[in-house]
Amino acid sequence: MKTELRRKDRKIEALRADPSVCFLVDDAGPQVLFEQGCGISQIYESVVCFGKAEFVDDPAEKQNLNQIDFGT
Repeated sequence: MKTELRRKDRKIEALRADPSVCFLVDDAGPQVLFEQGCGISQIYESVVCFGKAEFVDDPAEKQNLNQIDFGT
């Protein structure tokens, strides 16, 4: 995952102090009907990702990363 933090604020300070990160990616699937309960539900696929944030300051490395298609 890549992200851009353009201004210096608490998020950057917090990530520099502790680069541990976690984020959730989910995909809403079809709705399903039931005869009991509320009668409808949603099927989801999801994943929780854990890792370390890394700051990239080198302009050439930033350019290379910006050319990668992360499937978004």
